[in-house]
Formats: sequence, C-alpha cells, structure tokens
Amino acid sequence: MVMVLLVEDDMNLLQALKTLICGEGYEVMTASNGHEALQAAHRRRPDIVVSDFMMPVMDGPALIGALAAEADFATIPVLLNSAVATPPPHLRVSAFLRKPVAASRLLELLQQHSTR
Repeated sequence: MVMVLLVEDDMNLLQALKTLICGEGYEVMTASNGHEALQAAHRRRPDIVVSDFMMPVMDGPALIGALAAEADFATIPVLLNSAVATPPPHLRVSAFLRKPVAASRLLELLQQHSTR
C-alpha cells in the first residue's frame, strides 16, 4: 500500500485531506509542520509527500530541501500546495497545487506519482 505523508498546519484541512486520501486506499501519516514531517519520514519512509507551503517551525520549502539532502528521501515525489500563485522556481517539486485544493486533481496526482 502506498504511504502518503500529509503535511498541513490547518488541522481542519489536514483532517479533510486525510479522510479523502484514506478513502482512496492510501495509508496516511500526518504532520503539522516540516519538522514533524521529517521525524515521521524517519520512522517510516513515505512514498509520496503532500505538503503545505507556509507552516510554522519548518515551512514547505525548508522541508523539500531537507528531504532532497538525504539520499533515502531525495527521490520521493513532493506535491506542494499553497495559496501563493506559483512556487519559487528553485524548488524541486513533482507538482504544485493551488489552494483551495481540488480533490480530483490531488487524487489524480497521487495516482500518477504512486505508479512511477
């Protein structure tokens, strides 16, 4: 089963996304910031990361950089979601989702990146 690490500081959105993703048969770990996400990734390597951009403690770009810096995590697809118009060009992400996240698009991207 595909393990998705869902990183979001809005607890209502986190729960809604978790329910949506679990409902499609994925396993889901959650974290409310990048620091918690890294700790979770070390406990169990995710197959895909879905992360918010702006979060306290460690934001999405810092998390992406930390994941890329570790050989075990460097190849994990990262789907970044944010209210910002476009991500900074230096960020290596597999896909960018603009908030509010369209459920159908998120599920499409999860399917696409979990079969690679």
